[in-house]
Amino acid sequence: MKPGYGYLLLAIESLGTTPHKILLKGPKLFSNPSVQSIQPGNNYRLMPVPAGRYYFSQVHNDGKKEEAAYWDILNFDYYVDVKADTISYSGHFISEMYSEQEVDFVYRNRSSQAYEYLRGCCFETVKRYPLSFTGSYPDPFLDFLKQNDQAVKP
Repeated sequence: MKPGYGYLLLAIESLGTTPHKILLKGPKLFSNPSVQSIQPGNNYRLMPVPAGRYYFSQVHNDGKKEEAAYWDILNFDYYVDVKADTISYSGHFISEMYSEQEVDFVYRNRSSQAYEYLRGCCFETVKRYPLSFTGSYPDPFLDFLKQNDQAVKP
């Protein structure tokens, strides 16, 4: 990994209509990652990005309509602080889109699900880089999981 970079673990749960794309705003010019190919249910992406704060910015509709629509995310609590040489997770972004008039976005800590995903997909990365919860409050449960996980202890 490049110096000054960390891993951003994005966790997105899609309920109802699946978004076509979700955009984030990063701390630097051209550090605005997006997530596409979102499936119904839980989706995870692990991306190396420059360290800094990333905000959820926009959710785009399913992309099949003539007129593209998107919703701006104005809640500044929906962010991930990416630390260098670390896997950073701050919560699941939950998209509930049932019609163009009935849309809701929430952010929930589901660190145990995120940890299980990482152990299954990226075991060597988890052993090499520590997982850090960077939400707006401490998460002692994630530390408990890591301390009691015999599989990742040296």
